[in-house]
Amino acid sequence: MASMCLSEDLKEHQILSVAVHPGWVQTDMGGEEAPMSVTDSVSNLMKLFASLSECDTGKFLDLEGRELPW
Repeated sequence: MASMCLSEDLKEHQILSVAVHPGWVQTDMGGEEAPMSVTDSVSNLMKLFASLSECDTGKFLDLEGRELPW
């Protein structure tokens, strides 16, 4: 909800705000069994960020850019 509200506040400044689920990543929290390395996760996140447009602001997205239900 914070991201959705922030997206409304920042629209006039043409700043996008999204919430992103980064996937299950090999970190201290995700553990060694997670299927994705930190490097791969960050690479995918950077691609996602580069592909965002004004119509995405306020959404909750997965790593592939698919909208997730709130």
